Amino acid sequence: MVSFNSRVNKISPYIPGKPEEELKRELGLDHIVKLASNESPMGVSPLVKEAILHEIERVPLYPDDTYLTLKKKLALRHGVTPQEIVLGNGSVELIKNIVSSSYEPGDRFLISRQSFMMYHQAVQEYAGEEAVRWVETKDYAFDMEEFIRIVREEKRIKAVFIANPNNPTGSFIPEETLLRFLENCPPETLVVMDEAYALFADAEGFASALKWRDRFPNLIVLETFSKAFGLAGLRVGYGIAHPEVASSIMKVRLPFHISRLSVAAALAALDDEEFLQKTLENNRRGKAFLLREIEATGFRVIPSQANFLLFLPPRDPIALVKAMERRGVIVRSLVAFGVPEGIRVTVGTEEQNNIFLKAFKEAVKEVYHG
Repeated sequence: MVSFNSRVNKISPYIPGKPEEELKRELGLDHIVKLASNESPMGVSPLVKEAILHEIERVPLYPDDTYLTLKKKLALRHGVTPQEIVLGNGSVELIKNIVSSSYEPGDRFLISRQSFMMYHQAVQEYAGEEAVRWVETKDYAFDMEEFIRIVREEKRIKAVFIANPNNPTGSFIPEETLLRFLENCPPETLVVMDEAYALFADAEGFASALKWRDRFPNLIVLETFSKAFGLAGLRVGYGIAHPEVASSIMKVRLPFHISRLSVAAALAALDDEEFLQKTLENNRRGKAFLLREIEATGFRVIPSQANFLLFLPPRDPIALVKAMERRGVIVRSLVAFGVPEGIRVTVGTEEQNNIFLKAFKEAVKEVYHG
């Protein structure tokens, strides 16, 4: 039997939300509402559909490996240069490429508990578990005072991974707190600010770290087309970084790593601001509705600046998840995220939210009052 290195043997693979087809087979259901993976419930822009159909004849040809057209469009959107744009097959590829391109023996990577699990997995894969430096959360939010203490006192922190807003809790870091952290972080430590859900954030005090990019050359801001733009199945992510940092990250990517169809879709999605605003408005309304209705049951709900809510049943959340699945609604147990007491539900359309609520109330009655 072939042996693999010890780092790989220790990795816990990413476990996605349960697929709809799998649940249909398991339970013999005809209709499923999946609210487990923070996918957009609004579909995609008509411009995206048109662009994909137009590009499909060119699928036999490799894409332009410079991806310059997309880089220029993103640079214009964010007020940066194309040399500051780094692209990825989803932002997950960029997370891995940041670790693999920067790690040297003895380095450590600062990661919060109860955050996106791929930060941990990327460090495990390229540097090993011993390179992980954990920070505990405080009431489902980042403990930024502890982050500041560690980056000031400990040596060889190569990079810090921060999701703002955070997945799976939905919490955010206030602008003044975030700036204070950046000011206290050594210039030789990369700060990876994952803003996959930033377009959904509308809280007073929220700010994208991009506003400080000129002050902090060690800052990398990650964005994605998977959430608000609805392109999760096409895998397009990007980062904005100092040109030298972007160049180093791109050296470890695979050639032709983003497909022609994905590039065409991303370009078209950027052109449809009206569709984007409809998606964001649907999220605002739906999130307020779900927050009110879930809290009415007596469950605690963590305030969210993303497109999902984390709620805390009084006990046995897995039983509640299973009871909802039997009713054709998929939500996410957060055991793998380090929140075993919690359940995450994606904000859907008005119809999907109502289906969720009906199944939720029935499941609560079955599990806790049956």
